[in-house]
Amino acid sequence: MKPRLFSEKSSALSQHALLGLALWCLALSAHAHPGHIDGMGTVSGFMHPLTGLDHMLAMLAVGVYAAQCGGRARWLAPLLFLGGMAAGGIAGYLQWALPQVEAGIAASVLVLGLMVVVGRRMPALPAYVLITGFALCHGYAHGVEAPGGSAFGLYCAGFIASCVMLQAIGFGAARLLGAHHAFWMRCGGALVAATGLIMLVRLA
Repeated sequence: MKPRLFSEKSSALSQHALLGLALWCLALSAHAHPGHIDGMGTVSGFMHPLTGLDHMLAMLAVGVYAAQCGGRARWLAPLLFLGGMAAGGIAGYLQWALPQVEAGIAASVLVLGLMVVVGRRMPALPAYVLITGFALCHGYAHGVEAPGGSAFGLYCAGFIASCVMLQAIGFGAARLLGAHHAFWMRCGGALVAATGLIMLVRLA
């Protein structure tokens, strides 16, 4: 009886934690893309992904997808996103042309949500290409608003750290729920995808 009781308590705790995270995301969404906070540097970079629902949902979805797939994807999917973010950040900072960035970010929320719905059935190579490409768009949006001079490096370190944190939250939540709650993870992915679709419609 004790293992079962412990399992039920863990399940309830994980569901409450995910609910709290969802409410936190909704609260922050009211402040999407306000620009920099005062005190440019690491803190500014760290906070920037947390002030946009699109950024948060995409990074959480990558973490969940990595946990779902397991194996090499556990570390490769998050690393590819981080690499794409860094490259996009530099491109944005240098003001290189990257068309339809906002549409790419909205599309990333839609597609990454669907990838969570599909899970392991998604072929690995296309998934990695999509993750990297979408990360470029997210990184570019951060890089465009980055401070100049020596603060740029600190800013980059900040938003990469924030990205790692969000992916870890998604990964940890998916592992905590486990395979027995795959249905709820797919439902969460569907909600993320629906949010991305709404974002795309608003941009049209």
